[in-house]
Amino acid sequence: MKGNTEYQSVPQFANRGIKSITAIRKDIQKGIVPGFQVGNRFYINAPQYIAAIEAAQCWKGGDCH
Repeated sequence: MKGNTEYQSVPQFANRGIKSITAIRKDIQKGIVPGFQVGNRFYINAPQYIAAIEAAQCWKGGDCH
């Protein structure tokens, strides 16, 4: 999955600076992160997760694009 930008591991997604590893893992436990588990590694569908984060921010009264 090194060249795939659509699916990223938790640390790879955290390097974007949007959310911390801890916050992402909590969201995974809540079941709100789109992706799949392979062994002990979770791969995040980055575009869908970013859209979900933006929608949640907009819903809470934040900046909506």
